[in-house]
Amino acid sequence: ACVAIARAEPAAAPAAPPTGGTATPERWESAIADFEARDREQPPAPGGIWLLGSSNIRLWNTLATDFPGMHVEGRGVGGCRLVELADFAPRLVAAGSPSVIVVSAGTNDVNAGATAAEVGDAFARLVTNLRETLPDATIAFLAIAPSIKRWEQIDRQRTANETVRAFIEAAHDPRLRYIDASEAFLDADGRPDRACFVDDLLHPSVEGNRRRAAVLRPIFADLLRASAENASAAGAR
Repeated sequence: ACVAIARAEPAAAPAAPPTGGTATPERWESAIADFEARDREQPPAPGGIWLLGSSNIRLWNTLATDFPGMHVEGRGVGGCRLVELADFAPRLVAAGSPSVIVVSAGTNDVNAGATAAEVGDAFARLVTNLRETLPDATIAFLAIAPSIKRWEQIDRQRTANETVRAFIEAAHDPRLRYIDASEAFLDADGRPDRACFVDDLLHPSVEGNRRRAAVLRPIFADLLRASAENASAAGAR
């Protein structure tokens, strides 16, 4: 049987605003500045896939082994909401030129009371903001994944996911993609598998991330191929 490995959480996040749709990205200034300082000291290589999101990305410490042979960079800001990430995401990628940006956020918005429409609007704004910095990058939304702690919110999470999916499909833009790895965290009965979560029953364990990566690896490979083809077509015009 797989054993969930607990990981220590950092100090409590700054106080959140009371409403799910309120953006207060200044709460995360210190975390963002840390990424910027690191990039100045060691500029990141161009290309690859960059994961932007909240703590499910920040705590994913096995990216190198989960995605061997791929340039996968994690840019997680623990506790942030998608509505906040939408405003500071360009700063997270400013020092690099990722081919693909995968956004994994939204569960904190739903938990704070955000509606599906607010989650969809936040992602749309994130896309607009990132396009100003990286007009040719592929941007993918990684569906809000289930967890034991927030299982009672699953219907609201799925509605939020479908709202984002509808936005992406309506855009008819090959540089926008919707991906879903939720199955990685579910057992044979379709409920969250305890082995996939650390002791807080919210964040993925090493095993949970291993399973998530197994679902994502072929998808990531496809995203990189498509991005290269799009870039080649654009260069030929």
